[in-house]
Amino acid sequence: MRTACFWLVWRVARGAVVFSKGERRIKSPCVRAGSGHTCERHSVNQWWLGSPVAPGTAGSASALVFFPLVVSSAACGALLVVVTFALGLWAVARYLEDNPERHDPAEVVVDEVCGQTLVLTIPCILTQRGVFGVHLPSDALHQTIFLCSGLVCFRIFDVAKPWPVCIVDARVGGALGVMLDDIVAAIPASIVCLAMVNASFM
Repeated sequence: MRTACFWLVWRVARGAVVFSKGERRIKSPCVRAGSGHTCERHSVNQWWLGSPVAPGTAGSASALVFFPLVVSSAACGALLVVVTFALGLWAVARYLEDNPERHDPAEVVVDEVCGQTLVLTIPCILTQRGVFGVHLPSDALHQTIFLCSGLVCFRIFDVAKPWPVCIVDARVGGALGVMLDDIVAAIPASIVCLAMVNASFM
């Protein structure tokens, strides 16, 4: 399990380095207004590098592969969140240096990966700590409900940006703003998801 955890951290780190150096780029048919240069889609997440359809949702969905690791060790989940957040800050900052006109570029999905991983990690931490009698499902059906609910809840909070997500999005700029609003969105999304899953047991 530790080997798997370190492998995933290495993949995230490698993706951030590749992204920051601009070594892997996928051309998009769109053209920037007022220029003859084609847009280049980037993503720290190598599973969905340059996804042309719903990149934010694709990035969030790709984070679901972490669930077996997170549910077996919440500490590994927390480590993934911290490492992804730190590397995301570094990589996004470098991206924004080359694209200062972008506020929260849709093609950058490391923030969604980090936020979705946190959505999965919070219930696992509460379950393993025995907080408030929270428990995660062990059967495949309810685990699927948990994953789907977590994905939908996070995307709703991330896209709609209710309070306090909207405050962070409006007042915190740069790479920190790109990463932090997804972290803030992940907290209520995780709570709602957990409530939905526990209600399904009743």
